[in-house]
Amino acid sequence: MNNQSKVTLPGAGPFYFDGNDIGIVIIHGGGGGTCA
Repeated sequence: MNNQSKVTLPGAGPFYFDGNDIGIVIIHGGGGGTCA
């Protein structure tokens, strides 16, 4: 997370946009998360 923009979407968890690559972090129950 160097020069990424953090956009928080309701029910979808935080979305991280990095250039043309989009990393999606989905929080399950506020516990763990999946980063793609």
